[in-house]
Amino acid sequence: MGDDMSKKNGRDNKRPTLPDEVRSLITRKLRYQRHEQEKLLASTNQAAYSKLHEEVLANIRIQNIGKAFTSVPLSMYKNIVASATAMTKEWPGIVWKTIASILSTAQVVPRDRLALNKIVDEFAWVIDQNPFTLSYIDPEQFMGVVRREAGRFGFIHQDDLASFNRQLELKAAAAQCGILNSARQAREGIGIAIDEYVLAQPCPAPKLKASTKNRAGSSKSEYKGAGLEVGSREWREQTARKAANAKHDQPGGNRDKQQRIRGLWATGKYSSRDRCAEEECAALGMSYKSARNALVNTPKPNTPPRC
Repeated sequence: MGDDMSKKNGRDNKRPTLPDEVRSLITRKLRYQRHEQEKLLASTNQAAYSKLHEEVLANIRIQNIGKAFTSVPLSMYKNIVASATAMTKEWPGIVWKTIASILSTAQVVPRDRLALNKIVDEFAWVIDQNPFTLSYIDPEQFMGVVRREAGRFGFIHQDDLASFNRQLELKAAAAQCGILNSARQAREGIGIAIDEYVLAQPCPAPKLKASTKNRAGSSKSEYKGAGLEVGSREWREQTARKAANAKHDQPGGNRDKQQRIRGLWATGKYSSRDRCAEEECAALGMSYKSARNALVNTPKPNTPPRC
């Protein structure tokens, strides 16, 4: 067993790692982007609180106290949840797109999927852990805002606030479950994208044999162990195939788009594959025909989201 572990560690140590300057640039950019996204969520919440104040005041002026402290704040909370959910779905993809863009610019060909996943975990979240977006829909914090808003007017209708609190607890539980499911699905999708990206990377080119002479006296070089002459028709076809596959497997490539449309169909949101392809093809940058073809023979969703 010890020998097996040594061999395994030896293979891991031979994996090409990210150069320090590339890793440093990725970290700097993702730290900046994460800060900007958190500012955006905080700004969205502040806008909702301001809107809450305006709506509460307007309803109090017309003596609609019940609505002022029930349906109005619940509507504002729904907007906050929608923003946090959208960010949960989008952020892991933004992280991976940033990493892939810098790797492409630096012309780095990593083959260590663990290192790439570790960066995504650091700036997004581990698949089984809570996303940072969850804290932005904290029901206790929102309830505190509503209570302070009620206190501004010198009175608090306890029955209205109690009714609001019960409804908020139910909506918050559903919202938290939805964000956790979205976080798991989004992170799993990026894990798959990383695996596909690594598999698509070309293997290091083997060393060339020393130049040899054929019967006509011309010089000929061959890949060691490959059996293909450099510059031959077979060599050119193989090289072109690898380049085409790498292009299709990049983030935003054809296979990435196919995976994303299949993921949308798997959510169970759509009643038919035709409807799914029709509504999502434009957002994914696909034609309707390509989106529909990607859904051929996909299983029909029948499992409810896990909480």
